[in-house]
Amino acid sequence: MLERAELGRKLKKSQYRSMVPLLRTELLKMQRDLARSPLRVILIVEGVDHITRAQLVNRLNEWLDTRGLDFHALSAKSDEEMQRPRFWRYWRRLPSSGRIAIFAGSWYTGTLIEGALSKDVDLVAEEKHLASIVRFERMLSQDRSLILKFWLHKSGEQQKRTLEKLESRTIERLMLSDQDYALLKAHDSLVNVAERVLRLSDAGEAPWYVVEAGDNRYAHVKVAETLMQAVRNKLGSLAAKAEAVKPDTADAEDPEQRGG
Repeated sequence: MLERAELGRKLKKSQYRSMVPLLRTELLKMQRDLARSPLRVILIVEGVDHITRAQLVNRLNEWLDTRGLDFHALSAKSDEEMQRPRFWRYWRRLPSSGRIAIFAGSWYTGTLIEGALSKDVDLVAEEKHLASIVRFERMLSQDRSLILKFWLHKSGEQQKRTLEKLESRTIERLMLSDQDYALLKAHDSLVNVAERVLRLSDAGEAPWYVVEAGDNRYAHVKVAETLMQAVRNKLGSLAAKAEAVKPDTADAEDPEQRGG
């Protein structure tokens, strides 16, 4: 499935520069509409490395109004979180109505990393965990949450070039960790795990979007456009439902004209 995201899609710099001003304007309009609604948006960003995820998040921070945006980059659970129910750490960080929360480090991250780096994966336990995630997401979607899940895909060679590029930069190479190199080495294993995760947790109320991320310009525009269209569609659906349940005042009986 993920092989389809290795087609070499790119945006030329001139195309990108011509598209971004209008895209940013439309994103801000979308946020204003969202702010007046009961909807909350949960955006999950996963991928082959945390650097690609961070670059996308930084771009969304530039394009969106940060006053309506929450960002969460979660790592290992704290002692308190270990003592709480599985999804407690995420539940307490959910956005309020009219806001967008970006999770770069989500309820999928541990499963993806463990599955890629472990030599002995318990597939039964993995499937059980993913089933609990699907139930959690279904519950959120029924509570007026729009969940969008993005897998930023790169080939092993593209991932290697990303790390090499950062290695050559004095400041940015500080972003790299031993885990980045371990995941690069285990790229094929990570992709296999990702395919299982996406297949078992893709649902109509919480779909996965696979985005080719070899070119940042293409990936950032694609995610932004997908986010904007999904929010607009959901707001339109909520408005239509609200309109459908309104009483038809034109046909309502005038109390003064009642017989008696």
